[in-house]
Amino acid sequence: MASKPPTIIFVVGAWHTDFHLRLIKPDLEKYGYRVLPITLRTSIKSTPAPTLQDNAADILQAMQREANAGNPFVLLGHSVAGLSTTLAANEFLATATPQHKALFVHYVWIACFLNGHRIAPYLTWASTTEDGAWIEVKDPHATFYNDMSIADAQPYIDALEANVAAWPPEYGDAYKSVQGTYLLCLNDRAIPPEEVQRLEAQENGMRIVELKADHVPFVSHPEETAEALHNALKRG
Repeated sequence: MASKPPTIIFVVGAWHTDFHLRLIKPDLEKYGYRVLPITLRTSIKSTPAPTLQDNAADILQAMQREANAGNPFVLLGHSVAGLSTTLAANEFLATATPQHKALFVHYVWIACFLNGHRIAPYLTWASTTEDGAWIEVKDPHATFYNDMSIADAQPYIDALEANVAAWPPEYGDAYKSVQGTYLLCLNDRAIPPEEVQRLEAQENGMRIVELKADHVPFVSHPEETAEALHNALKRG
């Protein structure tokens, strides 16, 4: 890790917003990181429906701002944000100067995936709206926050937004040139840890760090997640 603590561009997954980072953000700041939350545009209902490319444009803009300011940065994607962060990472690496590329010091996934065909059979916890444009979660507590009591999880359930139905595009592999770490969530009921997460980490050449946590560890286990992330970044 660079001597100057990097900015963590933290892209939360579908339905989630920066509200869901309210617990882990101060824990990461204790380690000296600046946390820049990004909510996917596909998590906010609008007409016309936003696209993965809209998400990637927002993420790319954040990466470019940090690079232009001379700040080293980490790009972190959670769950479905793996799709949009990868689009943004590839675009940044294709267009940035060598000096700016060097500031992209680490790529982190939390329970992410790129292979849509692999994840599709496991999405029985979700359903599409009548118009087929948006995806809804049948039981957010059981799916996302199964490590928490319903009472503790309720504020985060209430804060969930939307998710547009979008199929993953094709990807180049430029992002694999950046050191990657995958935080694998062993108690995850949304993205199966062995059938999906471990395979995704291995196929994408990422170092695996296991967390005994559900799908949203930055809500259910913020201190442990911050510590695991800090240790991974220290290793470089």
